[in-house]
Amino acid sequence: MPSSAHRPLAISTDRRRFLTMAGAGTAAAAVRPVLGAVPAEATPASSSARRSVEVSSGWAFHLGKSADEAAWDEVDLPHTWNAFDAQDGGGDYYRGTGWYRRRVQVPAQLRGRELFLEFGGAGQVTEVYVNGALAGAHAGAFGRFRVEVTEALGSGGTVAVKVDNTSRPDVAPLAGDFNVYGGLYRGVRLIGTARSHLDLLDSGGSGVIIRQRSLTDALAVVEVTSRVVNPAGTEVVTRVIDRRGRTVATCTSPAAETVRQVVDISRPHRWDGPTDPYLYTLEVSVVREGRVLDAVAEPLGLRTIDIDANLGLLLNGRPHRIHGVNRHQDRADQGWAISREQTVEDFALMREMGVTAVRLAHYPQDDFVYAIADRHGILLYSEVPYVGGVPSPPGSNDSPELTANLVAQAREMVRGLGNHPSVAWWGIGNELGDTTHVNANLAAIEETIKAEDPTRHTSYAHLSGFYPNESGVLDHADLSGYNRYDGWYAGTPADFGRWADALHAGDRARRLGITEYGAGASVLQHQEWPGVAGGLDTSAPHPEEYQAYHHSQLWPQIAARALSVGVVRLGHVRLRQRRPTRG
Repeated sequence: MPSSAHRPLAISTDRRRFLTMAGAGTAAAAVRPVLGAVPAEATPASSSARRSVEVSSGWAFHLGKSADEAAWDEVDLPHTWNAFDAQDGGGDYYRGTGWYRRRVQVPAQLRGRELFLEFGGAGQVTEVYVNGALAGAHAGAFGRFRVEVTEALGSGGTVAVKVDNTSRPDVAPLAGDFNVYGGLYRGVRLIGTARSHLDLLDSGGSGVIIRQRSLTDALAVVEVTSRVVNPAGTEVVTRVIDRRGRTVATCTSPAAETVRQVVDISRPHRWDGPTDPYLYTLEVSVVREGRVLDAVAEPLGLRTIDIDANLGLLLNGRPHRIHGVNRHQDRADQGWAISREQTVEDFALMREMGVTAVRLAHYPQDDFVYAIADRHGILLYSEVPYVGGVPSPPGSNDSPELTANLVAQAREMVRGLGNHPSVAWWGIGNELGDTTHVNANLAAIEETIKAEDPTRHTSYAHLSGFYPNESGVLDHADLSGYNRYDGWYAGTPADFGRWADALHAGDRARRLGITEYGAGASVLQHQEWPGVAGGLDTSAPHPEEYQAYHHSQLWPQIAARALSVGVVRLGHVRLRQRRPTRG
């Protein structure tokens, strides 16, 4: 692992790059947008017996396979061991095992309760040990997960966490032009609740699933599914609370392991994108004899989203223009171990650009990201990390273990994040080859998502221009997304419009959109344009000026066409360390 004295150059979400893409010009580089308040998470109700404490500081860390080594460093979470060695774009960063260790004392307010350790995210295979015994494990770098530790931890003890980001054929992602950072790159909490509680082990979710059945100006009908652990003798009470704190709907049912309730909301106020992102709070409580044993509060946004092959996306029945970007969850010198304030800054920059939708490429991101999008009316495209290359990794998709992992990560994404009204699309994969095993995996992901959430559209992002436009991988999802790099990897920018018109003319019923476009760039390379595009030639220059030129040529062609699901990436930025050869 590189020392702080030798740090490779890295550029991640550079402010100047964002503002330049937005058309603000270099003079705007020093402008710092107003970030606004950090939105609150959906949290347990104040009357709930559930309590939690942060255990994100004061960890000992050791890089290596064995936890018996003497050399440990003190770190606070979030943390990754690849903050520096992964950011030169060479793909040769350390992928292996790291250990975290901490003494956890159970505070008085959590004593006598059911105890859970909650991990916001860990890259990418995790084993949790309490007082030397394995308490739980998780495979996947992006989802929140919890481990029950009531008996193992008792009043306190040593928690040791083994995290491994080694590339494995049975854990997605298998490929992709992004780093898989190792470590506990999000926070950790210790949660204590009553013996009767909403299920904290429900695939990283809250134990409460909200699905909108119907919506008119007069009435919203919402189905709420609650999973209760030890339900005997309890009731489930669900309330809908408006922005003023008034209860506008209630429902009470005898508790069971699974409780389904239907809540009617009269004269609903719609969640209507950036102009009016109105949020209710839906609070679910487990109650015994009038006493609240456990409760959670979830966001509730009432809206309809439809996709028309000619009109594009309709939000609440009206055309809603999609101006979008793709977002990765990293920063220079930090990798994935970023702060909430930096996430808020990312969204402030995007809002300044006029962004109305964000594709979370190529994996689910922190719940906090979705909460910000809820608050600001930004639509999200949340994607299972099933990512290919050119060609797809040969043979590696033929694995029952991989299929099971993809299904588990898809279920985790939907259950953990599906209550957020900002989620408009579930992505089932990105840039995969049309093989038997790939199609079988895509079908399994699609089936899983539809079983969990039949209310939303699914989409697939296809590498058009490298794979045929009518590839079988496009047959699984509701929507067809296309990644186009005309004038970068091949051809000229003008090729885009001809391709889009021919595709739409050949199948006017196909609901299609642009999930990526752009050109790579290095902030170290500058030259006036016209010049020679680097594309896949890593020895050719990748100047920022060509990226800006490319966007100026592509965007008018996209804006002139009524393409649905038009989530676009304003530049596929390739980070390069070497000095420019010319310009």
